Amino acid sequence: MTVKYEVCLEDGTLVSKSHGVEFTVGDGYFCPAFAEAVKTMKKGEQVLLTVKPQFAFGEDGRSAVDSDGAVPPNATLHIALELVS
Repeated sequence: MTVKYEVCLEDGTLVSKSHGVEFTVGDGYFCPAFAEAVKTMKKGEQVLLTVKPQFAFGEDGRSAVDSDGAVPPNATLHIALELVS
């Protein structure tokens, strides 16, 4: 699957953005809510998600990885997501 996405914290801080990346459900890189949303989407569909901490990265948060910013502990995320193919 190929997805486009933008992930922001509640205050609007950009955490991650992609204009097209290969995604495998269950690879563990993305938060659980991201994977669950993709599984239900159809090609070309766009969704806006508000993800509570327990369905994002929880109490641990996530350290910065490559070009992606860190997610603080107990952070709610806003995700704009499009399933490209």
